[in-house]
Amino acid sequence: MGWLVLPAVSKCDCLVSALSKWHNVNCTTDDDCNQPHAACYQHLCRCEAGYFYTTKDTCTSTCSTGELQDNFTEYPDSALHVYHLDRLDGLTVEDCKDRCQDDKRCLTFDFRG
Repeated sequence: MGWLVLPAVSKCDCLVSALSKWHNVNCTTDDDCNQPHAACYQHLCRCEAGYFYTTKDTCTSTCSTGELQDNFTEYPDSALHVYHLDRLDGLTVEDCKDRCQDDKRCLTFDFRG
């Protein structure tokens, strides 16, 4: 299990949109998601790799941790290979989520069972 972090930026230049409830909605193509930097991944609309789902209902690559949702989007069969904050063994997925949410430097994590 690796716990990863990407550098946080102090200010976020995000596009603001009305809450559309597009995130995690069923889709068949990227066009079904109808949002900048969104893609249809395993039949659900999600942010493209390298982008984060924000409290403003957008996908962005440069938000601070305060602008991010307090949940995580799972991308099975994928991993991040840089910006390791820590590597810990013997933790559950829930442990990793809790640790990441408690550390404002953490934007994402990898988990291997």
